[in-house]
Amino acid sequence: MAFARGEGLVGGEPVADGSPLARQTVALGWRGDAFCSATIVAEDLVVTAAHCVRNSHDIEVLFETDTVSEKNPRRRPIVGYELAPGYDPDDEHPERRDPPPRNRADFALVRFTGGLPAGFNPAQLVPADHVFHDADEIELAGYGGTFDHTTPNDPVGILRAGHARLRDARFSPTELQIDASEESSSHNAGGDSGGPALVRIGGEPYLFGVCNWGRVGEFTVFALVRPRLAWMSEAAKRLRQHHGHADCSTVLR
Repeated sequence: MAFARGEGLVGGEPVADGSPLARQTVALGWRGDAFCSATIVAEDLVVTAAHCVRNSHDIEVLFETDTVSEKNPRRRPIVGYELAPGYDPDDEHPERRDPPPRNRADFALVRFTGGLPAGFNPAQLVPADHVFHDADEIELAGYGGTFDHTTPNDPVGILRAGHARLRDARFSPTELQIDASEESSSHNAGGDSGGPALVRIGGEPYLFGVCNWGRVGEFTVFALVRPRLAWMSEAAKRLRQHHGHADCSTVLR
């Protein structure tokens, strides 16, 4: 099955307020209820999965590590988004196809207004010369539950992070796979739709991917951010022009 709205991070632990991950990872929500994750890439922009925002209306960016307990979460209205070229909104069940589909372009740039709350900042993008290898350890974050939902303390809307290993670092030119099999149970985070995949360099998290879809107990596919940089720059210009220009920083580079 795909990682749909409301499903989430396998094996994740709650993220502390004020940590680097908490300052750059946000939830997408409707009336305060989180349904997907996203990552800040500029003062007015986040990246997420295209399937999280297509056909969505009146959604917001939520700036809390716990959107469940917080009765008045810090929020910003979303004023527009662009889906990456090549994304097919009718391709709703990639997990049913064999071999797995590749280069699905399940990637979106989303603009919000009101600026970043104090303490939040754009993510750092992994350096262009960083080389990924199969079995590399990475970090995932997101607001989903832990998939089994066996306790009442496992709601969607709490930011969690976990570790995983790469299964196929060359899955496609625009994607990679992480291992979500039982054999990798000591590194068993599975990802949350729209949430980030990161690598630690010098102890700091660097963004490299956005969670797309997966097969439970097998793998998760992440869209790579860096191949989309040129498109992101142009999409940001269009969003800012169409929805009112803001004196904001450039997108990730």
